[in-house]
Amino acid sequence: MAANPIIDQYSPLSHKMPLRDTDTTLAPTWVPADQQRRLDAYKVLAAYRGNVARNLIPDTTEATRRDHREYGDAELLVQRASGGVLGDQITFVVDGADDDLPDMPDLPPEPDPLPEGANELDKRIHAARTARWLEQATKVVDDWEAAWAAQPALQARQEWIRAWAEDEFVVGKIVENDDDATGLGDGVFVLSWSPEDQRVTVDVYDPGFYFPVLTEAERGFPSKVHLAWEFERTDPDGKVIRYVRRLTFHLTEILFSKIDIATGDFRRNEDGTLLLDEGERYDPETGRVLRIYPWAEPVLDDNGQPTTQLEESPLTCLYTDATWKVADLEGGVKVDDFTFENAVAVAARDLDLRCDFVTVLHVPNTPATREHFGTSVLDVVAQILDDLATSDTDVQAASALAAGPVIALAGGVAPSSVHDDDEEGEEPAHVLRAGEVWGIDKDGSMSVLDLSAGLETLAKINAGLQDRLSVNSRVPAEVLGRVKQGSGNESGFHRMLTFGPFTQLIELLRLTRVPKYQLFLKMVQRLAQAGGALPPGPNPIARVAFGAYLPSDLAGVVDVVVSLIQAHVISRHTGLQLLVEAGVPIDDVVAELARVEAEDTGAAVQIADATGSEVLAAEKLGLELPAQTTSPPVAPPTLNLPAPPPVG
Repeated sequence: MAANPIIDQYSPLSHKMPLRDTDTTLAPTWVPADQQRRLDAYKVLAAYRGNVARNLIPDTTEATRRDHREYGDAELLVQRASGGVLGDQITFVVDGADDDLPDMPDLPPEPDPLPEGANELDKRIHAARTARWLEQATKVVDDWEAAWAAQPALQARQEWIRAWAEDEFVVGKIVENDDDATGLGDGVFVLSWSPEDQRVTVDVYDPGFYFPVLTEAERGFPSKVHLAWEFERTDPDGKVIRYVRRLTFHLTEILFSKIDIATGDFRRNEDGTLLLDEGERYDPETGRVLRIYPWAEPVLDDNGQPTTQLEESPLTCLYTDATWKVADLEGGVKVDDFTFENAVAVAARDLDLRCDFVTVLHVPNTPATREHFGTSVLDVVAQILDDLATSDTDVQAASALAAGPVIALAGGVAPSSVHDDDEEGEEPAHVLRAGEVWGIDKDGSMSVLDLSAGLETLAKINAGLQDRLSVNSRVPAEVLGRVKQGSGNESGFHRMLTFGPFTQLIELLRLTRVPKYQLFLKMVQRLAQAGGALPPGPNPIARVAFGAYLPSDLAGVVDVVVSLIQAHVISRHTGLQLLVEAGVPIDDVVAELARVEAEDTGAAVQIADATGSEVLAAEKLGLELPAQTTSPPVAPPTLNLPAPPPVG
């Protein structure tokens, strides 16, 4: 009776070694048992992407593996999916920085005046409506004033983030990380503060190095994370020694950072008091050390209003960096159980990073609130990739056979067996060559065994597998570069059906990345505050915005935007944003809108005609009229008229 199959997120790869054999693993011995399948899955997925998945086919001879063809279909699928997720550009935006704020608040309509002779009931209704209007109008004005007051700081922060991202080459690192997430199922960032560069640094780690300590209460954001990997070094005697290096990030009580590792007791001042740093205090009621971080927000009172007191945190992140010999970790010791007694090097132990969050950011490819780890875009089509590679191998073999046909000569000179020409006493074989003429007897004949007919059948099978790969992976053939004949003339409904699954796939994959990258930029700002590169205080919401992932009909988008603006359905600001999404190279929407307004002389003339004010027309164009000079009054001329003639 067969053993019960393992049904988990890596089951689609169970036809490959070592996931087929549960007693065999490619993971190091110090990897926990519950994470060995994940590392084995990474190996299998990496083999698909590297065109060497043939080495993991069970029960296959070396000759079969050698002749097996793999033409990069897996890697192409990953690159197209990842390219769709990131879009045609990656930008960093701060909420509110690019908003087109109105010059005046948009107040709700004020209640009509109370008519004369109104009764008491009408007066009560009018008073209630007026009070409600005043409340709403006051909030609108407050929000309008707050938005105007906050926008300069938001714009400055957005400029700072973009300058930092350029210095740190963050776009390239996001691409690198997303390549891991899409192809392997997971990506890992590590953020830190560099005293030398005076900025936040970003490192991309192989997800196979990522070992979170998961509990039932901390599956989304574990409070303890290890990064561990093996490497080799050669000692002076020429012996190769394997080591494992482990970095540990542990979110724990600040109080534990005050413990002297040598004595195990709290570090204290000469007077016996607990040794505290600036901004810390000891709370005797809870037995905790509390710290005010630069990003602390004001404490709210009972009415929800901010006070002058800032929030205190009892947590900090401790960092450890140590190295062990793999030979010293035998006996089932796992990554979370390493002891420092046999460590060969300890670069840092429980170093206080002075932040209340773990600076390791895990980005799963798919939603993973239960499993924590994501799944690759290759998982569900792994066997199709195998069948496609097998079909490619068959096509290649059949093509070689058809290209070298079998020739039979009747009544002519029988060709001898193929052999080396330099062997003495042997006649050279008759080998078909281009331009060669054979002479045979008068009654001789020649027959050719044509094997090309089977190629058409194999090609149809291969094309069917390619179509199934596109359908099941939700990446259309057009996105993979196989543009079908007549493509481009289909109806909009046909295109929607063609690219609809791809759109759903990209939106699903972006669903996990949007909040992760918002957290990413939140951590960046806080680490910059801890390093002194940004001022203290609450940080604005910053996001990584992805570009368009499908080619758009730019001319069609322009026509739609122009029509909507002329119909007064959307503002010019919204229209410019739609053009940016369609691929128009506009760096700053607000600045571009100001330039558009400054060049709209027709609208300025209409304003002047409608209002009779040249000042408003000049403001529309962003101009200032010259100051008007006041001329002295001019006395009317004196007229010397002749006296009228006498009457009568």
